[in-house]
Amino acid sequence: MKLENKNVLITGAANRIGREIAISLSKLGFNIGIHYNSSESSANQTLKLVKKNKVEASIIQSDLSNEKNCIKLIKDTEKKNWRNFYSN
Repeated sequence: MKLENKNVLITGAANRIGREIAISLSKLGFNIGIHYNSSESSANQTLKLVKKNKVEASIIQSDLSNEKNCIKLIKDTEKKNWRNFYSN
């Protein structure tokens, strides 16, 4: 199975295990959606680390404790064609 040019959204990807998952998947050729709630600086740092692996990446802010935000995040990711989802 070819993994290059596949898209994945990782919730909580700004720090710790979410960041490591984002970096690991980017090394396999996945394009990465980096979700964060309040850690914008950390999300931007993760973005830089992921982009070193020559993949597309973007950061997405959303407070997932709010149901409306969860629905919006799903709709936004569908528009971006992010087909895979990893919830950290």
